[in-house]
Amino acid sequence: MRSPAVIILICLILVLNFPVLAGERVIKKETTIEVKTPFVVEECLRLDREYHEPHRFAFDLYKYFNIKAFGLKYQMITDYFATFNCEFDNINNDLLLSFGNLYRIPRKYIIWHFYLGGECTFSRNNQNFNPYVLFGTDFLFFFSETKLPLTETGKAIYRGGFRFYF
Repeated sequence: MRSPAVIILICLILVLNFPVLAGERVIKKETTIEVKTPFVVEECLRLDREYHEPHRFAFDLYKYFNIKAFGLKYQMITDYFATFNCEFDNINNDLLLSFGNLYRIPRKYIIWHFYLGGECTFSRNNQNFNPYVLFGTDFLFFFSETKLPLTETGKAIYRGGFRFYF
């Protein structure tokens, strides 16, 4: 004797496959693909070039606590930047070099561009690398950033200053 679940399963298989079992063919409707005219393609490429501004540089000047610094950012592809920062700490007589990358969120909110990324800082005195997660915003010719450490010994760093694009 078969269980009711097996009988129900066999009935469902027979009902769902009835057209195939009866010898009827199931014909699917073919879909068509629209081909764009060259004018539309050229117009899309023109708008794409106007929106994306590849290979831009940004120069940052900032100071926080007793650390004077400058930074360079190079736009590799749309909204992706390679970064380099050089910071000099007067109190500890230390040079901090930072390398990283940023992703700028494509949408502009009123006057702000938001971005996030990662950065690795090398200290000349301590001879160690400290990785950071970076959050920031651009507005007009100012910027502000927050660096959050990925190590237990690091501290969060808040910095802001001037950013010039060229």
